[in-house]
Amino acid sequence: MEEKETIVKLYKEYISDKIIPTNDCFKVSKRFSREIESFSERLSEKENEELNKIYDTMMDIVEKETEQAFTEGYCLGVKMTTEALYCKKNNKTQKD
Repeated sequence: MEEKETIVKLYKEYISDKIIPTNDCFKVSKRFSREIESFSERLSEKENEELNKIYDTMMDIVEKETEQAFTEGYCLGVKMTTEALYCKKNNKTQKD
């Protein structure tokens, strides 16, 4: 478990702030913003506060999902690299 905590720390300190959305992501984000803004204009102040809480919760979920995807991908990459190096070493040893 400590390994994953280290990877999460790596993600938070060096990766998360440097992620640049693609054009497709940017377009969807802009469309989402327009739709939320249009919808929120029809709500009362109290309903807008509730909508903002829901939005904040959704953003927390997205952040955690992104962090988890990075961590799982990083772990998979390490496993694949380790296996490739191990197999290469074994193949070389068997040839000798």
